[in-house]
Amino acid sequence: GLHLVLICGRSVLPANEIPHLVDDKGNFPLDPFWAGVKYYFSSAAQIELRKEIYAQMERFASTGLAFSHIDGHLHLHMHPTVFAILAETAETFGVKRVRLPRETLIHTLRLRQNNLVMKLVWWIVFHLLSQHAKNLLRNRGFSVVERVYGLLQSGAMTEDFWLGLLPQINTEVSEIYCHPEISTLNSTNLCGGEELAALLSEKVRSKLQEHAFDLINYFDLDDLKGS
Repeated sequence: GLHLVLICGRSVLPANEIPHLVDDKGNFPLDPFWAGVKYYFSSAAQIELRKEIYAQMERFASTGLAFSHIDGHLHLHMHPTVFAILAETAETFGVKRVRLPRETLIHTLRLRQNNLVMKLVWWIVFHLLSQHAKNLLRNRGFSVVERVYGLLQSGAMTEDFWLGLLPQINTEVSEIYCHPEISTLNSTNLCGGEELAALLSEKVRSKLQEHAFDLINYFDLDDLKGS
């Protein structure tokens, strides 16, 4: 799918076309808070957001790949201003699947209580943002996953966490995302190697089978919605 980038990355459009979004080299801001403030209050930035979001979707479509879904870097696609533009643009491209990062708080806290205040804050923020997004999508034919896990344990989706999380999941459709990588000196995720190992783990595979999980992707949501 499309991983929409409006923070900590480069734009598709030239910098001179979206000067309220990027610096003169085409780099988006690094601070999501101040980026979010600008995107909410600046009408000039909002006009440019519409252009850049369209350009990113157009660039993806030009590859010939099918849109499985849309999500966003650092989940900035959930920003109310961004999400409204994104939903409208997605409809233009015929894309009706989007990630809403909302998980069951107690499922994570039963396994990890570290950074408790941060987890509570993030859960509240994204619970409210997801509810806003659901309301915006109502009666528009979009498909979303009931629960999406990974935010509260971002960068630490290790094997033991998977083994503790899977038996707790009780929704019909859930997504678990992580950031696996082969560990190097330049790794951006210090636990990337452990996250990769978890995805390849026979214990995790067995736990999935034990609890009768079917592995699907976002394309399959259309069939489930029609069943």
